[in-house]
Amino acid sequence: VDAVYPQEALESRAEGTSVLLVTVDRDGTVVEAEVAESAGAAFDDAAIAAVRQWTFKPARRDGEPVQAR
Repeated sequence: VDAVYPQEALESRAEGTSVLLVTVDRDGTVVEAEVAESAGAAFDDAAIAAVRQWTFKPARRDGEPVQAR
């Protein structure tokens, strides 16, 4: 799922890159997402909404899946 480009950014031709810190649970789902570097509220919100729909391959410790940031 791609982030939806914010309408207000389209109108003003703004660009930005939001950097997120994402916590992935043992099953690969996103359990937390927070902004590490903001590109503005509209971009940040779009990035968080997209990443919450993603599924990751979970981190492993001693061969077992673990929650990781």
